[in-house]
Amino acid sequence: MKIRNFIIGAIQTNCYFLIPDSSSDVIVIDPGMDGEGVLEKLGEKGLKAKYVLLTHGHFDHSMGAQMLREAGAKLAVHAEDVELLGDQQKNGALMYFGSPRPDYPAPEADIVLSDGDAISLGEISLKVVHTPGHTKGSVCFDGGDALFSGDTLFRDGFGRTDLFGGSLAALSHSLVRLGDLPGEKKLYPGHGSSSYLAREKTNIELFRSRFG
Repeated sequence: MKIRNFIIGAIQTNCYFLIPDSSSDVIVIDPGMDGEGVLEKLGEKGLKAKYVLLTHGHFDHSMGAQMLREAGAKLAVHAEDVELLGDQQKNGALMYFGSPRPDYPAPEADIVLSDGDAISLGEISLKVVHTPGHTKGSVCFDGGDALFSGDTLFRDGFGRTDLFGGSLAALSHSLVRLGDLPGEKKLYPGHGSSSYLAREKTNIELFRSRFG
């Protein structure tokens, strides 16, 4: 599997292409706010999105998803965040833009995820790890030696909990769960630089000691 990272939109969301060794079909994680731009990048590389996976439903991760759906991709999001997709207040778009966006291409979920589900393409297999806290339906995608953590866990940081569905208590439990995952995993967050889960376990323990 090859992993390609693109920074999308003004909020600089990390969009990831997961490319199997022997296929032009790919998994796109978090297409950000610019579906057209993501499609252009796929086309430049001769790739096509088979699945679009959302780590959560906030607009800066999901706004571009509908254009990829219209191009043939299947959109997957956790059950608890389905309600965010078409609600500009709940997904943060209204707060960011200041008024409703009539041109917002609200996506629909083709696949509703639950904890423990798996998404596979070629040799790629991703396990869904439900990590509520940033939103009720935040998830991480565990690819064995790679962990796509969305806005749950960053390099030296954690997701905010003051938006719709956020919970500091839930985030604390989710971070402890991530800290207990086995294996050497490279961390691919929703914003900022990559890291390693082993490195962030120290920060997880600090968070746990502070917030319980």
